[in-house]
Amino acid sequence: MYTKDYARTINSYPNKGEKLQLLAKVQAIPGNDAFTLDKLASWFNRHRNPAHAASRAKDRHSPMEETPIPRFVDDDSILFPKLTPTHLAQLQGLYRKRPEPAEGIITFWATRLNADRDEVAAWIQYQQVKARAAAVATSPTSESASPTTPTMFPKPHLPTPAMSMSPPHSPEMRMHSLPPIAVKMEGSRRSESPPTMGPVVSPPVAHKSSFPLMPLTSQTTSISANLPPVARLHHPAPQPKIPLKSPPDAQLMGHLRNSMLQDIATSERIPPSTAEEFDARFRPYERSIQSFVQNVESGRLKHLGWDASQISET
Repeated sequence: MYTKDYARTINSYPNKGEKLQLLAKVQAIPGNDAFTLDKLASWFNRHRNPAHAASRAKDRHSPMEETPIPRFVDDDSILFPKLTPTHLAQLQGLYRKRPEPAEGIITFWATRLNADRDEVAAWIQYQQVKARAAAVATSPTSESASPTTPTMFPKPHLPTPAMSMSPPHSPEMRMHSLPPIAVKMEGSRRSESPPTMGPVVSPPVAHKSSFPLMPLTSQTTSISANLPPVARLHHPAPQPKIPLKSPPDAQLMGHLRNSMLQDIATSERIPPSTAEEFDARFRPYERSIQSFVQNVESGRLKHLGWDASQISET
């Protein structure tokens, strides 16, 4: 038979295109017009089944052919007995077009093919595992990625930060930031700059000094033991802030100048032509001066340094 020769000499696992070509040749033989694609797929599945080969061997009359010819076992027929050869052929075609189907697609396939849904899902999972195993076997980097390859281990390199540890802290190193230097600097600061109202936020370590560092001795240890707490050295007693005052004459001149400039800016800058016009223009300034003198005499401007005795003296 033509299909037997094709399966033995060419391919026992033809794809859909090869099956269609083979079907056309089989149908061209007289008497095979009713031969269909499903029958062809079923024949190939039976041909690959070792049980079918054993049954054919029993029917042979030649003693030389009693031993069945070993053939490749169809693993799909063994692992998925609930799937018929037609189901397997149809699933092969669907899987080629969609190798990563979702759960909904798998359910739809099983429903349309009248197949068991769990069997279809297991068959698809098995095909994916085989595809991944074949990809790993044919990958050019598979040999270099083996755990026994010497290239996996890097060459010796510089030590990591975990290996280069800093030396442990010793009492001599802690002596560099002891408060005796801060005590000396505190006295010089009080004489050079005025005291501040808020506390000093910077720690004692931030103060730099030009004094040389002294080694740790028993004498310096006893001195540092009797020192007051560091917090007291950096919290001076608050002192009342005396407001700065300018001389009264300067304040008076500034007030009069500002008021006069404001009035002059709004006037027409034309000199008076008569005594009445001069009195009319000078009257606002005269009222401002009288109001200022009254405020000084009444003590309203005493907080600015003006006293009634200054008016009497002038």
